[in-house]
Amino acid sequence: MTRSPVLPILVIMSHRLVGRQVSRLDDGETIANMNRLTSLFQGVAIASMLAGCARPPLIPAAPSNARICCTSLASLPTQPLELDESVSIAFDAERSPVFSFPEGNGAFAAFQLPDGAAASTLRLRAFVSSSTLPLATIVRANVMFLDAQHAPIPAAREAALTLERRVFRTSYGDGVFAVPPTAAYAIVYTGSPRSARAIARSENGTRYAIPFSYTGDVDVLLQKAPQ
Repeated sequence: MTRSPVLPILVIMSHRLVGRQVSRLDDGETIANMNRLTSLFQGVAIASMLAGCARPPLIPAAPSNARICCTSLASLPTQPLELDESVSIAFDAERSPVFSFPEGNGAFAAFQLPDGAAASTLRLRAFVSSSTLPLATIVRANVMFLDAQHAPIPAAREAALTLERRVFRTSYGDGVFAVPPTAAYAIVYTGSPRSARAIARSENGTRYAIPFSYTGDVDVLLQKAPQ
């Protein structure tokens, strides 16, 4: 992404012009004009920044079959996941291991669940890639539970994704899954980019349907279900 040199200049100009208004107007008019000027220059600055950036594709290309690492679910490499442990995954469409899932090829991370995981929930927290919403993407984080023989357990693989905003930090979407009683493994993977997209709102109320990507950060947390 090429950064536009206009952005810092516009921000500086907005502060200078707002400062001039303060000396000319009373308090009520000053606040109103400051808000209008700040919004104006922020909008111009964002537009200038977007002009130098390519928007992400609505439907990204899936990882190729040549990237598939394993021939069966039983051959997927796994790592242990303990109760109350949070693991961060950085999915990379070009480098992460790939497997063929029901929704298509996807990057994945496979976990071996501990004893007693049946009465727990698996929380997948996917992070929005950018605070500039027109440029943002997010991973459609799905999960497939397997029994001790590595057979898929019939259960929801996709959860409703509700985006939460965090001030000065990256927004995220949580998906929560009940761990089936016979689950021994959990495969977290990038789901279909054609799934219903999550909606994010900007500070001015504009709604954006965030495209899904095969690249992005996901936190995995296994915790006891609330009683």
